[in-house]
Amino acid sequence: MNKELRYTAHHTAINDVVFHKQFDQIFLTCSNKNIRIWDANSYVELTRVEIPGVECMCVNVSIDGTSIVSGWSDGKIRAFAPKSGKLL
Repeated sequence: MNKELRYTAHHTAINDVVFHKQFDQIFLTCSNKNIRIWDANSYVELTRVEIPGVECMCVNVSIDGTSIVSGWSDGKIRAFAPKSGKLL
């Protein structure tokens, strides 16, 4: 029997939602310990960034779209690559 992930969702309250002017085909949400990047047409999760033990409070995309900037409950600001989700 093959298993297939069909849909994903945050399991706690969403703290922020961001639509970027130049990239209207995607949007970002942040919640508990993660940031998720979504396809706005299909509502499929494209990328997930997780930081265990801290809550993502806010998220935004840089003007040029090259980084995701986020604020966390530990007082740190972190930036991530949009496609890979890797810490910059």
